[in-house]
Amino acid sequence: AWTCVKAANVLVGGPQAQVVANDRGTATLRFESPGRAELTLCKRAGTDTARPGEERDFTIFMLNSGDRALDDIVLVDALPERLELIPGAPASSLPADFTTDRGDDGAVVLRWRVKATLRPGESGFVRFRTLVR
Repeated sequence: AWTCVKAANVLVGGPQAQVVANDRGTATLRFESPGRAELTLCKRAGTDTARPGEERDFTIFMLNSGDRALDDIVLVDALPERLELIPGAPASSLPADFTTDRGDDGAVVLRWRVKATLRPGESGFVRFRTLVR
């Protein structure tokens, strides 16, 4: 269940997206704005199982599946206490600022603020590596 997407946390220009569909690690999000503003996310893990001490990498793919450009995208993911972020591992295919924070539940919150405009049909990804506790 490493890639189970029950919800997604993405902001585009401030407003939060509404999840309109999700299935097997893929979620489609819609934003309230003129035109069809949609972003499809797909989270994949290097493997479905892991033992303590093993490393696991995750990739979140994003596709502008709407008909208007998306600016000021902020992609957020949270690591449960069972996973420890490997320093220096987070990366992005698009120019992005990466930060971490601690959530109220103790999870490490990963945040990418994408600096690029994602035009209709364009895609990108973020990637990070973890150690299983």
